[in-house]
Amino acid sequence: MSSDSYRQCYEGLQAQLEGLLHTITQPDESNVSLSAALKELQAYFQREVMALEVDALAADKTSQVLSHRTEMHKQLRLLKMDAMFLQAARQSATTQQRLKQVRERLQLLLEGCQAILSGPEM
Repeated sequence: MSSDSYRQCYEGLQAQLEGLLHTITQPDESNVSLSAALKELQAYFQREVMALEVDALAADKTSQVLSHRTEMHKQLRLLKMDAMFLQAARQSATTQQRLKQVRERLQLLLEGCQAILSGPEM
């Protein structure tokens, strides 16, 4: 797999994360659209990012990509839990707290994408 394929894959993930971040900042959006966007994001991550083979990467890049990918996978699982807690929130204060946690988790995922994309050439 070429470095262009890697770059396109992570740029696609980054675009989806930014879209999800935009979705949760819309005051009129329901939790249903968040849930649907999150499912789509997780499917993309599994289908595209986890399927990327690291054999084609430069040796110094392999460990960095694997490390970031593992952390991103963990953060996506935690994001799913945060979204479930958000849907269960009944009080405004709890909802705001859960939204803040979701935003922070999305920021961590975006930072992971950025670290991979801005690192040395694949």
